[in-house]
Amino acid sequence: KPKFPDSFDEWSRELRRFRPTDAARRFAPRPLLLLHGDDDEAVPTADSRVLAEAHGSAELQVIAGAGHRLRHDPRAIAVLLGWLDRQRSNMPN
Repeated sequence: KPKFPDSFDEWSRELRRFRPTDAARRFAPRPLLLLHGDDDEAVPTADSRVLAEAHGSAELQVIAGAGHRLRHDPRAIAVLLGWLDRQRSNMPN
């Protein structure tokens, strides 16, 4: 069972050691969907492209005109639901 850091300093050290690209590589070959808004002012679209490349087979969907909060964007929700349906249909019975 993973142990969560007890203090702010421990959390801070953990976060400084975290490398999203390493996590994406470790997640492969499991399916990964990355959604990104092309008007996101918090995270550059290039960051999602780097994660997709690190994973190797991730599906990256860039939503035109969307910002950072994709959970409220009906287009992003539709992409997610379609992706989940495809994943479910690819699962062995």
